[in-house]
Amino acid sequence: MSARANSAYVLARLLKRARRQVTNAIRERLEPAGTSLVTIQVLKHTIGGEALNQLELARLTELEPAALSRLLIDLEEQRLIARRRDPEDNRRVLVTATAAGQALVERTQPAVLAGIESVISRLSRQEQAELERLLEKLAPVDDPD
Repeated sequence: MSARANSAYVLARLLKRARRQVTNAIRERLEPAGTSLVTIQVLKHTIGGEALNQLELARLTELEPAALSRLLIDLEEQRLIARRRDPEDNRRVLVTATAAGQALVERTQPAVLAGIESVISRLSRQEQAELERLLEKLAPVDDPD
């Protein structure tokens, strides 16, 4: 393996490890609140703006459509989301957060931020700014999260 290829694999592994550490730190803080990171992610994507169809939501949350469908059934039973057929295409199901879903996101926002901060606080403010600049170069804004 070339040095360039090895470097690329090392970088990809480090990005994955950093993402996993942030995810785990957030999950640890959300569990006491009785919710999950994936629930918060779904709700954040469905707050405000236009309703998302389930396929778009699956792509944005990186969930398999079947897993997302099961989660949405649970969230709908908890009255955190509302689902309805798309009037323009009856085959699609549109998802929006309810007021209760928005309130859950607002209540858990400090826990999410604390989880992120627990990991990025290892870097100085200058290092955080440099990392942000580099990651924006790798993942341009035109690629929605």
